[in-house]
Amino acid sequence: MHLIPLQPPSESQARSGGDVTLHPSAVVAAGALILAEADSRVAIAAGACIGMGAVLHAVGGEIVVAAGANLGAGVLIVGTGRIGSNACIGAATTILNPAVGDGEMVPPGSLITGSTPARAPSTSSPGAIVPAAPTGPIPGLAQLNRLRQNLFPSNGQTALSPVHPDPDDD
Repeated sequence: MHLIPLQPPSESQARSGGDVTLHPSAVVAAGALILAEADSRVAIAAGACIGMGAVLHAVGGEIVVAAGANLGAGVLIVGTGRIGSNACIGAATTILNPAVGDGEMVPPGSLITGSTPARAPSTSSPGAIVPAAPTGPIPGLAQLNRLRQNLFPSNGQTALSPVHPDPDDD
């Protein structure tokens, strides 16, 4: 699957319009846009996180982002519905009339419409919602940790240069 590269937003602040309720402990990143049409509202609960450049647009009712939910960068949510507590919506995902349950995860780049079953546990479809909690060892975790250590060294190690990947070549 190929995702469109996310660009930093031109706006340094998030914006909202209409009936929007934001809990003081919720976090909304730069460039996010939260809108509620007439007779609609958006409610963002405690500990929720709205990513950079995300758009939430309530039309014809209410969009609720429950406590601890995480919406990645570039997410688009339109219509009415609910994102459950501790749910995770991957970057660049579009959801029309959300019905994401508590603790569920939506993979990045997904498109979920009213015709997509909200609770289909299939991993073969990019728009499927899968369980958030891993049940065993996480594949690739050791490689991820090595990559993280190389990108963000500590304890006086030399950082890798993007121009010269070998630190001895600098």
